[in-house]
Amino acid sequence: MSALENYPNYLRIWIFVVALIILLITYKRSYFSDNALSKSSTDVSSSNYYPSSCQTGDIKFREARFESGDNISDCSNKVISRTDQLRIHLDQTNPNRTLCTGELLRAYVARNDSFYGDGVWYVPEVPEDAQFYPDLCRFQNSAASFRNCHNKGIRNILLSGDSNGRKYFNGLLNYFEQNRWKCTVTRKETSPGKQKEKRYFMVPEVPLEKLHVAERGCTHCTSETYKCRTTDQNSPSQEVWLEYIGMTHFVDSSLRLDSDMNGQFRNRLFSADTFLEYLLKYYLPHHGMPDLWILSSPIHHEVWGSKLSKFRADLLYFINLLDIYWPSESQLIILPDIRECPKMLPADANYIIKQYLKSTRNEKIHSMNQVLYRVFGRFITTPGNNIHGFLDLHKITCPVMCSWHEDGGHMKPFWYTKIIYYLFQLLCLS
Repeated sequence: MSALENYPNYLRIWIFVVALIILLITYKRSYFSDNALSKSSTDVSSSNYYPSSCQTGDIKFREARFESGDNISDCSNKVISRTDQLRIHLDQTNPNRTLCTGELLRAYVARNDSFYGDGVWYVPEVPEDAQFYPDLCRFQNSAASFRNCHNKGIRNILLSGDSNGRKYFNGLLNYFEQNRWKCTVTRKETSPGKQKEKRYFMVPEVPLEKLHVAERGCTHCTSETYKCRTTDQNSPSQEVWLEYIGMTHFVDSSLRLDSDMNGQFRNRLFSADTFLEYLLKYYLPHHGMPDLWILSSPIHHEVWGSKLSKFRADLLYFINLLDIYWPSESQLIILPDIRECPKMLPADANYIIKQYLKSTRNEKIHSMNQVLYRVFGRFITTPGNNIHGFLDLHKITCPVMCSWHEDGGHMKPFWYTKIIYYLFQLLCLS
């Protein structure tokens, strides 16, 4: 006879309910353990890497909530497929066919206090030929854009981010190859996986044994460097260096420089509590500070663990390091994150995500994009500043994400190449 049969029925019911609750909690934790980074990699808030002005506890920032029916749920941008519809739309919104430039976008953002994303998608029969037409201005697919940047001294380009950042880097390579450049890999992490490879990031002045790596939460974010040369015999010979560096969070400790237990190593000024600090303090100065840093915001990873106040504190820490180490002549352009396609997630996963985050993933991505703007807004709205914003990629992907997605969280390759064309026009025609 079972031991439970000795208990009254009401007590047996309570024992069953408690056991079921414990089982559900265990399942919930195991479900997210594969998606969230380990505490050793990302939870560095307990360390002293924040400047005093950026301590999480000192920041009063309201956790934003976006309910169904808000702008986040409604796609205000449209998709049109006929040229006559496009012509009518352009005559109404941009009759002078004004070209998009960085300063034009900067002025709009300063007036309206948000990233810009209004417009229509013109999608002909072949999706690869689709174009986004902002209401404010128009883009043109032209290699002339980057030639202007090259003439302004942009010869070394860094692109960082998570797996979407990796795909933007593939789009960057496609851009150069489509415009008669030949790109050859010169260095790369040789062992793909969730840990950074110390030998790729080593510099002569830092002992290899002092570098500590932890899980970074992305198996497709291996870093690599390319050297590109023009192949067009009708154009002057030119050379550009391109590098992708995997970053799944703005601030983490996936690679850091440890000090000795007795502090002697730290006293010799060799220390870096976060990967970002190591990158700016040691790695990039050794290999040559980039003329242009394209920062693909890794918000798809940030949504799992960061509250908005913690996320804001990380961005302030990021800015603090830029103030110390980033050259005033180098450019930084910040890409907001794209939407996801919710219908690609299982129904039970959508429910768990809603319960865990208290909002959908798209709502929190949108919220974090807003925080991104609030923190960097004073830079990207200042004329002549070397920190630039970009289009509201969350908004402009809304009407096309579920048509052009690969797996719900990534777009098809042509999307990333198209964004690189738009980026160079905004940056190089300013």
